[in-house]
Amino acid sequence: MFIPFSSLSSAFSSCAGPQHNIFVMEYMNVTGWELEGHVEPQRWHSACIMRNGTARRASLYLDGAKRLDMDAPEQLYLNGTLVLGNDQDYVGGGFSTAQSAPGLVTGVYLWTRMLSLTEVREVGNCAPPEAALLAWDVTPWRMVGDVLRERVNPCQENNTHTRFLLPIKLNVQKARWFCSGHGLAFPFPTSKAENDEIISFINMNLTSCSTKYFSGTSAWLDIVYDIVRQRWIGGPDRQPISFSAIREISIKDWLSMVVDSTGEWVFEDESCTVCQGTDIHPQVYIHGLCHKEELTEHYSTLYPRSDKRGIYYLQGSSGLRLYHESGYSWVLYHLPTNTLIAQENSAEFFWGRKEWQLNGTAAVCGPQRQLFGSHNLTISWCRPGSFTCTSGECVPLTARCSLDPECEDESDEMNCQLVHTPDDYQTYLAPYTPILPLNYTIVLNKVSLIFPVSTAITW
Repeated sequence: MFIPFSSLSSAFSSCAGPQHNIFVMEYMNVTGWELEGHVEPQRWHSACIMRNGTARRASLYLDGAKRLDMDAPEQLYLNGTLVLGNDQDYVGGGFSTAQSAPGLVTGVYLWTRMLSLTEVREVGNCAPPEAALLAWDVTPWRMVGDVLRERVNPCQENNTHTRFLLPIKLNVQKARWFCSGHGLAFPFPTSKAENDEIISFINMNLTSCSTKYFSGTSAWLDIVYDIVRQRWIGGPDRQPISFSAIREISIKDWLSMVVDSTGEWVFEDESCTVCQGTDIHPQVYIHGLCHKEELTEHYSTLYPRSDKRGIYYLQGSSGLRLYHESGYSWVLYHLPTNTLIAQENSAEFFWGRKEWQLNGTAAVCGPQRQLFGSHNLTISWCRPGSFTCTSGECVPLTARCSLDPECEDESDEMNCQLVHTPDDYQTYLAPYTPILPLNYTIVLNKVSLIFPVSTAITW
């Protein structure tokens, strides 16, 4: 079956009588089975249970790879009722809203035999083997309760073209770095139709990227000026552009280009950022929400998403959502409890190490480790074991306080209480002064003007 989930529990059960109510698939964190890093919220995953009745063992496959082996001592009896999305207390009934599995499910199949690993992967590629005992498309399912039927293709949705708008203004270097980190790029229109399509997208979000001082919207294009050959080039191969909507102004001092809401290609110091391509779904980590306990650190994992308008936000499997709110601020909400966790009151880039106002983080950390007030939060791609520069870049944790700056902003050498010197450190050389500046005072005494005086006394 395909299901966009963070955990799978009681979604698939069979009942053949009062004594034979069996959970065919039960994947619950409370049993001690934890598979971190394998599932993303709001993204389709294929889940397959392979059950060996003779050995009374079962295996769980996620996205074509085996993730778990478990005991399966219960026998599956024939002539039962198969239920998706709820627990049945008796044959075909006894449903409870509290036990329902909210969300989406599609592509459920049953076979009377064990599938090969190749066949399991084919199921994950939306090409299941034939001769299924139960086939999703031809089975007459009966709906109970608030169930909405719609046709979806999980394989197509997972590999679809991605586009989002980051609703703040960035310079071209920072914007390109942000898109590249998501495996995406700036738009590169090669025709008027493609240019018009980009205009339609940014005009749909005309107010999302406005500021207190500027209400217009523009977005960076994947087009740069080749100074050596004196021509505009674009795209991943940096070929000469075949289509242009450049406004007729001097371009000798500009190297990058944006498209504005009128469709013209103009020049800006900062612009909104549109990233597009095939999303590789990077993981984003947020650190600093919880009070430290000895050496224990708390990291929450977030995943890039876009809303119906295409505005960028981050969603976590635990219910955290980080997004840009009207009023030029970034907010972090815990959706299950409808709690505002943190807020950053500026229209600046939230990435990297920034000061946030925490309103109590008990929903994430528990009451004993929650934080209030102003604290630095780290939001980046940097995995645990790495150091996040203030700008958001990642460097090895061993580079922290090593007297050799790795971050461009040298933030890895700031606030160091203990310096870690490498084995080849040359102690007879003076340290790099921006890291350990020398305090000195220069006093300059200067006589600015001298008037010669000649005196004669006569009597």
